[in-house]
Amino acid sequence: MANARAYSNLTIKRLFAMSGNQCAFPDCTQTFLNSEDETNVSNICHIEAAEQGGQRYNPNSDDEYRRSFENLILL
Repeated sequence: MANARAYSNLTIKRLFAMSGNQCAFPDCTQTFLNSEDETNVSNICHIEAAEQGGQRYNPNSDDEYRRSFENLILL
């Protein structure tokens, strides 16, 4: 069985490339990567919840969509 958190390398690269190294939360100015010590403070988050019982869980969706670029943001 697939996993809603088994992101492909391409999806992860696309998320970071499209993020501009900035948090997607409105008015947040946090950058993800610190160039001095290479610390990464980002979290991959689901727009529709990854697991049943989570906020915004859509029972009509599937794990393939849940882990897709279209359903993910970086915070």
